[in-house]
Amino acid sequence: MASSIRIACLLLAGFVIGCGQGGTPVPENTIPVTEMIRNDLKSIVSNNQLGSEMVTLDENLKKLAETEPEKAAELRKEYEKLEKSGGRPSGQAKKMMEKI
Repeated sequence: MASSIRIACLLLAGFVIGCGQGGTPVPENTIPVTEMIRNDLKSIVSNNQLGSEMVTLDENLKKLAETEPEKAAELRKEYEKLEKSGGRPSGQAKKMMEKI
């Protein structure tokens, strides 16, 4: 009986105290979206192959559409060409870099 009272008191104390103050907030990514797109395209040019950069390119184009819809639409068309570029994507990636 005494042990269940102790457990209940410990649980109650845990709920009252909680987890404490939060830690230092992590700052948001301050790299501009266009620079992140450019970095992914540079990687495609240097490797001459498509990889995980395509996923981040897609996500970053969606972010860019929130602030610069015209530029994002133009780059989206080039992105679709890049997806279909087959075994030599570096040329299409260079074209996209020129439009950033």
